[in-house]
Amino acid sequence: AESLSVQEIANRFFLSREYVSRRFKQEFNENISEYIERVRIENAKALLANGEYSVADVGAMVGYQDGRYFSKIFGKLTGMSPREYRKKRPI
Repeated sequence: AESLSVQEIANRFFLSREYVSRRFKQEFNENISEYIERVRIENAKALLANGEYSVADVGAMVGYQDGRYFSKIFGKLTGMSPREYRKKRPI
């Protein structure tokens, strides 16, 4: 649930945000912000499949304080809302 941005990563290592972004893209052929989003949503899928937590709780647990924004990003990356995902998940 910790806030994580490229700027925070850069600050931890005393590097510029631009340098961190450029090096990450060179090494992994993916933008660091897209990577962070993808990992958060993969974690959210696992938590949603569990069924123990509400959608809002899952969003907060993976780092999205705004439930609507979490649902928007989840939908962008999966093609369905968190609730739809929970209903259609394989058992």
